[in-house]
Amino acid sequence: MNFLLACPLNNHDEVKSSTMSDVLDNKTAPKGVGAPVKKMQLGEGCKVHQLSKAPFNAVENWRTTLRTSGQSARRTLEIEEGQTDYTYSLSEFILEKHHLTYGMPWVMGKIYFDMLVDRGVKPEDKVLDVGCGAGRVGIHLIEYLETGHYFGTDSHRPSLEAFAQYEVPMNNLTEKNPNLYEDYLFSLEKIGEQFDIILDFSTTLHLNDDLRRETYLKFAKVLAKGGRIISAPGSILLQQPDLKELGFKHCHRRRLEVDGLDAYFEEFRQGRSKHVSWNEIRYRASSGQPFHSDNN
Repeated sequence: MNFLLACPLNNHDEVKSSTMSDVLDNKTAPKGVGAPVKKMQLGEGCKVHQLSKAPFNAVENWRTTLRTSGQSARRTLEIEEGQTDYTYSLSEFILEKHHLTYGMPWVMGKIYFDMLVDRGVKPEDKVLDVGCGAGRVGIHLIEYLETGHYFGTDSHRPSLEAFAQYEVPMNNLTEKNPNLYEDYLFSLEKIGEQFDIILDFSTTLHLNDDLRRETYLKFAKVLAKGGRIISAPGSILLQQPDLKELGFKHCHRRRLEVDGLDAYFEEFRQGRSKHVSWNEIRYRASSGQPFHSDNN
């Protein structure tokens, strides 16, 4: 693909054509007046750190929730003889397949973000996004939060690399220093931080009861006193006695009606509810301290 950069010509100016690869590789940039345009370099966003690694043969190229004609499509990992790890490429990220693999439209990230701000998430909060995927919610949070205050974990390395190499530079977020971690075992204490907010957006939903309880115990160890866990679109699946024993209590519950996505629900959800369950639980600051609860 070729295109022309059009601008007023001086006597010695020339009109030069640029290819799409030139732009993606940052080899050309239009000249203009005013502040310089910040250059984007795909593939140079941020580093993905490793807390715990998923077994190679347990990983798929992309999620099993990729929707085509209302059905879940499974793209299994093609393992060549002698191969010991999965591969990913910038060219695949440019196709934005990672935007289609989480069961709900990419725009849901903005809807969730708006709700988080409405629920009092502040720029100075440290937010742990467990199961962050390719950054559907994360790209909005990184921009909003103070530098270095976003932490995302996921067990799916290709999604993390799409987040780090494509979404972060595409959205000019590199200088916000997002912290991304590959984590299969919820090894959250290794991060060495205490978090004001932990997001559980359909992550523990896929665990059995014992693993879910164990994971919430791990959440408790890294959640700041008085901090919150926010769960959507699934509901909190731990029973109230278990929550109480772990030091948690429900403090907010709401059903969100998602507007403007009728075409999506008609084609892919096939009559399923347009409502999203939103739950928050608060971690006790100390034994016997009362909880603030609201259900507005």
